Amino acid sequence: MCTVFAHALLGLTAAVAVEPWLLGGAAGREPASANGGSFLRLRRRARWLAAACAALPDLDTGLHFYGVSYDSVWGHRGVMHSFLFAAIVGVVVSALAFQSLGPWRVGRGVGRRVAMAALIACVTASHGVLDMFTDGGNGIALFAPFSEERYFAPWNPFPVPMMGLANLFTAYMVEVLTAETLWIGVPCVVLLAIFWWTRRRPTPIACG
Repeated sequence: MCTVFAHALLGLTAAVAVEPWLLGGAAGREPASANGGSFLRLRRRARWLAAACAALPDLDTGLHFYGVSYDSVWGHRGVMHSFLFAAIVGVVVSALAFQSLGPWRVGRGVGRRVAMAALIACVTASHGVLDMFTDGGNGIALFAPFSEERYFAPWNPFPVPMMGLANLFTAYMVEVLTAETLWIGVPCVVLLAIFWWTRRRPTPIACG
């Protein structure tokens, strides 16, 4: 797995990228007034939940303490790293946390809650996809529970971080964090800076 920081930053960046259109901003900018308050609340919620859901699959590491084998499809990098789990998380989070986005809608365009479910599903799925680029551990069971086959990417630039507090301040963790900063941190920070720069002026909302 990559560290929780890398996963969460990737989820946050994805949420920031789509939030003006998904949550009600105009022309890629934030509303200046009117529904600005609700926009800001939804924005904070979407950012926090996207970051949290991007890191969520690693909770399966705790299943080891309940007797679930690491190599089991229900263990680490198994079902909770799959596309099916990501889709379920997207639907559940959108249903519970974003009711104000309106009803589910099909036909004549996709409802905003459907779009939010897609966002949350994508950032959750990004966890397993990103872990495919690590250089150790088991592969990722992307299609569990229907298939137990595990996958790695052909390129593996991310060293697998060691678990436990004792391993946080080691030369190996410096190597881990350096790779994640280079390939994830820097691109995400650059994108966030671009989004902030292009949206720093609110778009006035016409009245009447």
